[in-house]
Amino acid sequence: MRALAWLVFVVSACGFPRPADKCDGTCALFAIDRPIASAGEEIWFEGTFEAGAQINFPGVPYQQALDVQSEHRGATTVPPETTAGDLTITTSQGTTAAIPFRRTTFKLTLQPFMSVNEQGDYARTNYLARVHVGGAALTIGNRVYLIGGFVDNQLTGDVEVASAGLDGGLGKPQPVGQLQNARAGHTVVQIDRNVYVIGGAGNGPMQSVERASLDDEGRLSAFAVVPDVQLNEGRAGHASAILGNYVYVFGGRGGNGDLASVERAPIYEDGKLGSFERVDGITLRTSRSYFTVAHTGNQLFAIGGIHDGQPLDSVERMEVYGDGYGRDFEPAGRLLEPRSNHVSVVIGGSVFVIGGKGGARSLTSVEGAPIVMKDTLEFGMVMNGLNEPKQDAALTVVGNYVYVLGGTHVGTAQDEDSNVVERASIIDVGTLDAFSTSPTTMSVPRRLHASVVIGDKLYVIGGHNGITAQDSIEVSTIKPDGTLGGFGLITTKLQTARFGHSALINDDVLYIFGGRDVNGFLDTIETAKINEDGTLQSFVLMTQRMIRARTEFTIFADGTESYLLGGRVTPSGAPTTIIDRAGFPFGTGFGQVVSPYSTIQTRERAATIGLGSWLYVFSGVDGGMYRDTARAPLLPDYYGLANDFMPFSVGLQHPREGHRAVLAGNTLYIIGGEEGMGASPIESTKVASDGSFLPFTVSSTITLAVPRTQHTTVTLGNYVYVIGGALPNGGSSLVSLETATIR
Repeated sequence: MRALAWLVFVVSACGFPRPADKCDGTCALFAIDRPIASAGEEIWFEGTFEAGAQINFPGVPYQQALDVQSEHRGATTVPPETTAGDLTITTSQGTTAAIPFRRTTFKLTLQPFMSVNEQGDYARTNYLARVHVGGAALTIGNRVYLIGGFVDNQLTGDVEVASAGLDGGLGKPQPVGQLQNARAGHTVVQIDRNVYVIGGAGNGPMQSVERASLDDEGRLSAFAVVPDVQLNEGRAGHASAILGNYVYVFGGRGGNGDLASVERAPIYEDGKLGSFERVDGITLRTSRSYFTVAHTGNQLFAIGGIHDGQPLDSVERMEVYGDGYGRDFEPAGRLLEPRSNHVSVVIGGSVFVIGGKGGARSLTSVEGAPIVMKDTLEFGMVMNGLNEPKQDAALTVVGNYVYVLGGTHVGTAQDEDSNVVERASIIDVGTLDAFSTSPTTMSVPRRLHASVVIGDKLYVIGGHNGITAQDSIEVSTIKPDGTLGGFGLITTKLQTARFGHSALINDDVLYIFGGRDVNGFLDTIETAKINEDGTLQSFVLMTQRMIRARTEFTIFADGTESYLLGGRVTPSGAPTTIIDRAGFPFGTGFGQVVSPYSTIQTRERAATIGLGSWLYVFSGVDGGMYRDTARAPLLPDYYGLANDFMPFSVGLQHPREGHRAVLAGNTLYIIGGEEGMGASPIESTKVASDGSFLPFTVSSTITLAVPRTQHTTVTLGNYVYVIGGALPNGGSSLVSLETATIR
């Protein structure tokens, strides 16, 4: 049985560090304790500063004074004008390298974990093709790196990268490199354009440190062992943090058992590390390994872990002084459940401790505690934890989501490693402002089109312009704060002009299913390879076809399965109840198509969304008959639908067609569409942790600027977008977009 854990100190919120203009050694910025925060929250900076230092927040037209606590630490509150992008600090000696920072317009928390994406508009498979245990994850710009650990039960030095969409989507990890030494239970820290892998376990606890550099696109160079930089004592299952101008390493497991000692290495102005040295006067009260640390302001907490083979519930606190040094650890609370091999994350003003190992079994539970300005952590159990027991997983933040990747579970009916990816939204309530017309418009009016997000790009594909089907594709670059640049047509086009189609992303391939053209319904499938930078290669027609031609349907993916639901099909040309399944075996692309289940009622132009362990379908129409809400259970561990759809008692106040379902925090919205001869209002409801929800209510304050149907939607950072569509009652196709801010 492996005994592993990980901790990664992430300083990126979005983007990646930019080089300094100039700085002669008296100014440097190494880390921000909370790189995602709301207006008015206090954040702390680690580096080298001088009195009078000024902070350059992204989007803020003025400089804000840094409250310099000492030469190496400072604090300030987040201005309300802050957006997202590069944050720098200016002193009399120059401007530091940048660290990405993002202000959210909404309060931050951790919502329940889900093992499926909501997929309210386009489908995306969400699993690890290879099982990862005991490695580390690091988000840099539009990339998520998985580094080391056990892969498919073999200790490895593999480095893999997955694309990270600014809508929170995550692609399939692809191999990009190797550590010089295979290891697990290590830590990873990013400093400026340097990524360090520290310690870990290979053939015993390791002292070595490896470094890779980042280029302008956030790509890692090859890792190399750093000469003359190593730990004084080999250790694995330790924790790391950047405090002042030092990297600290706490505890872990050494050659003779669990450690209480602390080491640190100085950070030079270019982000390079000096030699590690033992820190006198600071030790953990209880030696421990496979624990995590959480750091905000002047406090650093060591949480849980293993001591002499037993999981700990104890929490210890180290007060951090202005110079980055600290006072010896002291008791600071207890977990509700002893655990080790867990992951943790600070979101908003709270720390959340997720999964891990409690004695002989892996855990699903999540505990949370307020952390800002606290001397003691008072944990409470967060309702509905992980969907499966999990320890030795990796954690990272992508967009509005916390991801827990891979891991293993023991002490259950079936002990096994996991390829499951779970994610939880960081949006608290998710109230929307009223929609307003975006200054960004498409190049071509479109309805019944498809929209997908790949990295920092929003693609709008095909559709109908009110005259004929479109084969054109246009793209807008997404800015770090979720706002859009202008749209432009690209040279890549569909092989067949179509509308009423659906899109799915699997691995590094974009699929376009079915729809209609000028000659009728389509059963063809087109694919385009996705390049590393998020651009598309040419579309090609697959030789394999759908079971039946289908248009104005929805598509949903769960692990290796995808489902085509509702719509109109041939030969009848009428709406159907039949669901077609397309399997995606690991690494083999598109698989066999069968028809196992039914939506109960015939319907087209419905909306679907995954919530918890349920797949919901909302309304839709057949010959003027508006349909009821239905749902089907999803099997755990990516096995797809468990049964037919069944009626669900909570329906829409206004049954409709041509609408979309959007989840923001714990609020579900039904946006747009039409009923009878007119437009439908926006409705919303609160979603419970199990995926059920309360009755819908019609919003009197959240409205579309232009009523529309047959549109698409996407959530980017702080904003929900409504894209194109048509005026109700057979009106013209629209070129406009609308946006609403999430509160």
